[in-house]
Amino acid sequence: NFIAIDSLSYPDFKVNKNLDFHIAPQATKFYGEVINTANDAGITTRKSSGDKYHSSVDLFEAFASGNRGGIKYKLGRQTLGYGDNLILGTRDWTAGGLSYDAVKFTFSPGGESTVDLVYAQISQGTNVEVNDDEMLTILYYKVLTEENSSLDIYAFNNDNQANKTNIFNIGFRLKGKFNKLDYRSENIAQ
Repeated sequence: NFIAIDSLSYPDFKVNKNLDFHIAPQATKFYGEVINTANDAGITTRKSSGDKYHSSVDLFEAFASGNRGGIKYKLGRQTLGYGDNLILGTRDWTAGGLSYDAVKFTFSPGGESTVDLVYAQISQGTNVEVNDDEMLTILYYKVLTEENSSLDIYAFNNDNQANKTNIFNIGFRLKGKFNKLDYRSENIAQ
């Protein structure tokens, strides 16, 4: 009884060689589940193909992307995946993906290495009057990206204003192959 349309993408709309628009809806619901209405205090129930806070189809991704002066950018709802989705990922162990409302800049200082600078505001609930948002800032530097080895250095800052917590993480990941041996090391200080 599980119905999932996971990241059904429509063709990107290209404005010019420096600007694209991308839209991907997502429907991941249990069909026929009896749920409460959006008002938790209410006593009414309905059969729905969605959870109580969403319509039957969500906007999974909707962003503008482009390239200006060697700097790539994405602005809007998008997936973020770092460290093979182990450090930050799209929740691919479930039928529904995870996306962020973010702005992302990527540039290449030389060779195959890239630097990402990301800012996202994450809402923790549906009540817009409550100050429960978190500000997520990411600096991710892919220093080495060769066929048999890679080295990434990163810093994450998660600022939760409601709880007055500001968590800062810095780390690096080293991964590669040596003959038939695969190795990976994740090192994070918080």
